[in-house]
Amino acid sequence: MDSLESVQWLAPSSTTLQSSLVEHAISACCPPDDAREKLTWTSPIATSIEAIVRRRGQPTCVLASGDPMCYGIGVTLTRSVSVAEMTIVPAPAAFSLAGARLGWSLTLVIKFFVLDVLPN
Repeated sequence: MDSLESVQWLAPSSTTLQSSLVEHAISACCPPDDAREKLTWTSPIATSIEAIVRRRGQPTCVLASGDPMCYGIGVTLTRSVSVAEMTIVPAPAAFSLAGARLGWSLTLVIKFFVLDVLPN
């Protein structure tokens, strides 16, 4: 993710109507003049999750890269926040992107990865 605008086409209200944005400091994509509260991920991550849970009832957008439900922050958040309280908008996963670039089916990409890349 290179800018806030790069994700707004996915779900415009998920980024424009929020009062708080949570993002990784390295990929911080909000313009400096954006007045919304900004939180960055902490270590341990549990501290950030607690900060998000404290904002329950307030519109909050969590920005992350990749597929949030494939070992991502979406899975982590569902342990503390009901999925009914969230809208999850995943980005394409690495295997899907590779298949699209190569023109291969997803099953072929995964087969190649499993057979040729992973150690036996």
